[in-house]
Amino acid sequence: MLAELRAAWATLRERHPGERFYSFGLYTTDLADYLMVTASTEEGLSEVTERYVTRTGRDATAQRAALRWSPADSPLHAEGEALLAESDRLRCAGPDPYDDTPEADEAISLLFDVAIRSVQQLDREGTFGEGLERAQLVLGIWKGDQSDDERVEFASLLNPRPVAERFTREVAEQSRAFLTEDAGRSLLSRFEVDRAQDAHALADRFERNQCPQSDQALIRGCLTAAPPATSSRHRALIFVLPVAWRLHAATGKTSAAR
Repeated sequence: MLAELRAAWATLRERHPGERFYSFGLYTTDLADYLMVTASTEEGLSEVTERYVTRTGRDATAQRAALRWSPADSPLHAEGEALLAESDRLRCAGPDPYDDTPEADEAISLLFDVAIRSVQQLDREGTFGEGLERAQLVLGIWKGDQSDDERVEFASLLNPRPVAERFTREVAEQSRAFLTEDAGRSLLSRFEVDRAQDAHALADRFERNQCPQSDQALIRGCLTAAPPATSSRHRALIFVLPVAWRLHAATGKTSAAR
């Protein structure tokens, strides 16, 4: 994996000369049932933001923030599918990740450990540059379905502290942009909660993203008042409405309150 990640970085830099890379890393799943590379550049982000804005008419600044840490939306993402071919082959030759066995669990744990150590080694070698060049790049291990907490945890392991702290702030900005742009529809599709503890965990997520305490109290009150048998979609809607209404009151944007 070390050699393939080194070659992947070189390949993407050669394919995109002059572009400003701001992320690079492994892209996989919780079960590591496939392995690939993902990367993003400021120029690629501008390109995909323009496409979204043209199609939806959304605010460009908010849309850029919402897309910044969405690896699969990067124009470079598809290029990474074949850049870890040997690592992916070896992983597929190992235990079936869907088998609930100690061997499968050990293989998954080992893979993530190797990935972390490989990226760290490349960074120590200076592969990703120094000074300002390195400070602009966030190294990570990304997944298709991944909590912000896990993203921040990986970033903290793989980057200098100032870079990890900047990434944490930008992830919070992404969440706020995500809410502002299309609160109801986006959250209904993203959050499916059936149990009270799941609902409260969502409120905790907003606390970590520096949501005002007044909003937290309102969210928790709505969630607590919801009947236990409330469907997941209705419970998600209960979660959305107080946030959307406050955004509407604060910004005057009717889209936030839809």
